[in-house]
Amino acid sequence: MEKIKDWLKEKLGTIGVVISFLLPLLILALPFVMIGLPFWATALIIFLYLILQGLPIIGLIFDIALWVWGLIAAINGKQDFFAYLYYVVFGIFAIDFIVRTVAIFNETKK
Repeated sequence: MEKIKDWLKEKLGTIGVVISFLLPLLILALPFVMIGLPFWATALIIFLYLILQGLPIIGLIFDIALWVWGLIAAINGKQDFFAYLYYVVFGIFAIDFIVRTVAIFNETKK
């Protein structure tokens, strides 16, 4: 992520710095946009998400569950720009998760 931030800052200057701060927030909001819960339920899930990110394994399980729930909602929902964007970001999230998991298992085998 640091390489992306540096590239944005180098190419776009101050606007690139702003984009580099907003991009993770937009990516975090995608599952909540796709799920489409009422405000109070979304606020509760975001609160739980922020708390559980401090707990490594439980936070990871919650993160996976949230993204899969969003994927199911995207598949069953209206196919618009946000759904397609969610598919792309979910694919990146899934590939990143698989690569990291395989790397961890390879390190533990040695």
